[in-house]
Amino acid sequence: MTIEVLLNDAGGCGRFQIFLIICLFFNKFIVGWSMLQMSFAGLVPKWHCLSLNEVNTDNETLSACSLSTNVTGGSTICEGYHFLGPFNTIISEWSLVCDMRWVKATVTSIQMTGVLVGNLLSGQMSAFLGRKKTTYFFVLEHAVSNIIAAFSVNWQMFAVCRFFIGMGIGGVMVGVFPYSIEFSPMKWRPVLAVVPSWALGNCAVALAAVVFNDWSHIHLACGVIALIGLPGYFFAPESMRWLTVQGRVKEAEIVLAQIAKINQKVKPEKAATILQEVADTEKRARESGKKYTYIDVFRGWQTAKITFIFCYHWFVLSCVYYGISFGVGRLSGNVQLNIFLLAIVDVPAGLSTIYLCNKIGRKWTCVLFMGIACLSAFSSLVTEMYGPQATKGYIVRGLSLTAKMGIGAAWGSIQTWGAELYPTVTRNLGFGAANTVSRIGGIVASFVINFDDMMVISYIVIGCLSLVSVLCMLVTPETKGTDLADSILPAYKKGDNHDIAAHNEKDHMNSKSYEKTDTQITHM
Repeated sequence: MTIEVLLNDAGGCGRFQIFLIICLFFNKFIVGWSMLQMSFAGLVPKWHCLSLNEVNTDNETLSACSLSTNVTGGSTICEGYHFLGPFNTIISEWSLVCDMRWVKATVTSIQMTGVLVGNLLSGQMSAFLGRKKTTYFFVLEHAVSNIIAAFSVNWQMFAVCRFFIGMGIGGVMVGVFPYSIEFSPMKWRPVLAVVPSWALGNCAVALAAVVFNDWSHIHLACGVIALIGLPGYFFAPESMRWLTVQGRVKEAEIVLAQIAKINQKVKPEKAATILQEVADTEKRARESGKKYTYIDVFRGWQTAKITFIFCYHWFVLSCVYYGISFGVGRLSGNVQLNIFLLAIVDVPAGLSTIYLCNKIGRKWTCVLFMGIACLSAFSSLVTEMYGPQATKGYIVRGLSLTAKMGIGAAWGSIQTWGAELYPTVTRNLGFGAANTVSRIGGIVASFVINFDDMMVISYIVIGCLSLVSVLCMLVTPETKGTDLADSILPAYKKGDNHDIAAHNEKDHMNSKSYEKTDTQITHM
């Protein structure tokens, strides 16, 4: 008997799980919006030089950093800039062009550094303080940071705010998915990975740009709307699994009773006995007074191998995802439409992974979509080098959208796969480690995937990174049909030649009643 059995007896995926997913994934929607705000806020509009407080509107001076002088035949720097177009971005707000053009990339890197810090803090805080307190702390911090950013008086203040916004994004991203998956039965875990809250949040950037046309108003709207997610704190309970492995069995029983009541079920019999068995197993597995840290996700060869492989996957996913997303201005067509399309393509592909993860498994679903991204990248490379000039831009845009779709779907699937490979006591730490490495991928994305200056090299990088990722997936164990592990086995902890998937499979074989229930749930 395992916690999986208790969840199914308490209603499986019932009203409680639906309400919880709405509460938690609303916050993921908001941080999806917040993450890509710089794709609009950092847009560089066309401009003309100002000379002696006069606008020079000659075509030769458009977006030029200096003016030619007829007297000496030399040039003189601009005294100011007159920006064109309907948008107000941080570029036009603080004249971040010419000798200040480095600020845009710096602010983006500062934001991604904040995301990295948030990943680290959230993973460790979730293990020590619990999923609930950690997640909602970052929800509040993120909302307040966006509101303050809207009133920035210079780019330095804005950059600091973007760091704290990034920290909130990283904290929420690490906390939400493991928090929700620990309340979900096995068959429904892939659904959580493809709930389109992140993609819809990305789409909200394009919509907000159309409605407001101002970076400040977009940040303010994001912060205010983010506050709507805070009342969820009073509905969402602490993770029953986390409480159990912490030895707080009575509190875990209360949470289980709450789940059963909302799902209109009776509290499962022998719940206290099962929860106590899980707590005792964990107590035996850990050293006296031991607290789990990031070291534990690298302890033992099999655990270290899985951690290294998944960290590499997340690095590739982040690097390619944000490299394409922040390079949206280089693609043919309307920028706002391209932002919307890059986000919305994740939805249909993501929904298909619900069926595929349960039909062909987590592993082969990831291989399929990462393979699509790899082929699209190499096809874009060939088109960019040899395609017809008249249609090349549109073909490359279509292939870039396809590559982004494959990356988005693979990322959703790999969240489920990775979560099932780690036990409860280190699950958030594993996610924290992978997210940390993925932020490094986001930080370097603008340097290794630069559509403005090196389109051909960028697609070579995308294709090669994706190909290596596919090869690594082939040597990673499948987790389809296995229960979530709650504790690290003593033999495994000592470095014995057992992998996490085998541990999960052992738990599954001891739970025949859950296996029967699992086969009766239809695919979505």
